[in-house]
Amino acid sequence: MAVDAAARPDHRFVHPYGDPAVVVGQGDAGAEIVADEPAVDTVVAAVGGGGLVAGTVLVIAGRAVVVEPEGCRCLHDALAAGKPANSPVGPWPSPPRVPPGSAGSPSRS
Repeated sequence: MAVDAAARPDHRFVHPYGDPAVVVGQGDAGAEIVADEPAVDTVVAAVGGGGLVAGTVLVIAGRAVVVEPEGCRCLHDALAAGKPANSPVGPWPSPPRVPPGSAGSPSRS
């Protein structure tokens, strides 16, 4: 749908993680971390599509640790295959449940 919408005049599709401008923009997060705390020795960044990690590593190379969210093995599968890989996403762990009557749970008045 987004690609179709971007085909219209005066519209542009910006890939959420494969666009070089997005990768550079995501590097701002790493730059802000280093600006706020120059002595930081490790930054942990989640890999999904790769945009955040790519930008962060460009800015703070050598201090980034890449992690994968549970249910999203794209990096693991790509490293195992030796090339980019499409991987299934999910299943996700069950969200924590809020006991009825506790703070934050729905209630009726």
